[in-house]
Amino acid sequence: MNPADLYSATLASLVSARSAMLTPEWQDALENVSKVDRVKASHKLLDTQHAILVLANTQLSTIAQKMADQKDALGATIDNLAKALASLQKVGTVLDAITSILNVLARIIPLI
Repeated sequence: MNPADLYSATLASLVSARSAMLTPEWQDALENVSKVDRVKASHKLLDTQHAILVLANTQLSTIAQKMADQKDALGATIDNLAKALASLQKVGTVLDAITSILNVLARIIPLI
């Protein structure tokens, strides 16, 4: 994948995660987990939204090389997130997948 495709795929993956975390199915799944996991899920939703905003406002030309350097990690985390989102009932798996893609993205752009 070239940097432009990675950029688009990463952004689309984050938007899909955010959308999934705003569904009634996700809210139902959160009812079956601990309070700690519900709080973690809320924080991950905010982190995901923040990452979407930062990535969308970053010019590809300024991060193209870093995206290319993280091509394998981004590809793997995008795939893992897509698989995790297929089963929202597995809250821990979804949160781990979101954490992974955010960690890779943080190597490319500052998310703080």
